[in-house]
Amino acid sequence: MTAIGPMSVVVPPPVSGWHRAVLRPAIWPVRPALLEAWRLFCASLQAALFREPGRVIAGLQVWRLHAGGAADLLARRAAEWMPEFGAGVWLDEPPPSLWKEEEFLRHAPGAPMRPPIYQFIRLRNVAENFPGVWREIGGSGCWLAFAVNCDPEGFLETEAPIYRSWITDPTIQASDFFVPLLKLNTAESSLFSSRIRHLAAVSCYVRESEEDRGLVIYCESPIEPFFDGLARLEPSAGPPAARAYSVIPDPRFAE
Repeated sequence: MTAIGPMSVVVPPPVSGWHRAVLRPAIWPVRPALLEAWRLFCASLQAALFREPGRVIAGLQVWRLHAGGAADLLARRAAEWMPEFGAGVWLDEPPPSLWKEEEFLRHAPGAPMRPPIYQFIRLRNVAENFPGVWREIGGSGCWLAFAVNCDPEGFLETEAPIYRSWITDPTIQASDFFVPLLKLNTAESSLFSSRIRHLAAVSCYVRESEEDRGLVIYCESPIEPFFDGLARLEPSAGPPAARAYSVIPDPRFAE
């Protein structure tokens, strides 16, 4: 296995009780030669973050399935993973909608359009083995998982009508369930304070974030201790007010 190479982690100040971080590889997307080591390290980190696998809701961001053969892997494993389709909703943006005419008029030629719906595929049958699934598909940029402090099925059922109360587009309202979409700076948005209720039953959250070029983590407790036994964190220069570290993985992640 090729050594994982240099990694870094940035930890901004907590907001509204949420601790946040982004773990970044040296190059994003992760190079194929480093995928195995990245997957092994992040599987161990997520096992530390999610101590109760039965409380984990895990799945894939559909708009990222084109990368790294993730769509083909999903097709091969669908019978085992039992995919269910819902919608992801950004907690720091206006209510989601399908494409509007003004978007087409303002759109720069050749630039990619946003997805009309940020579809999320829940892998219903993988909660107890989410690290193993991550080991197959992680690094492609489509992974999203979070733990709740209640029954996952009940969480999705309870949250759906709350999302529908402020989503105005009828097509998106009709989604079977909804999951939160978070970037590193989502918690700093003025909209977040009115949407934070969607995280009331969430204890920890990870998402492969193209926007942040790494693995974004939200947690109820400080994040640095979760690296204990996995890596040494050496303080480094970073953004103002944030703690930044070089991540020196344990040698076993290069064996």
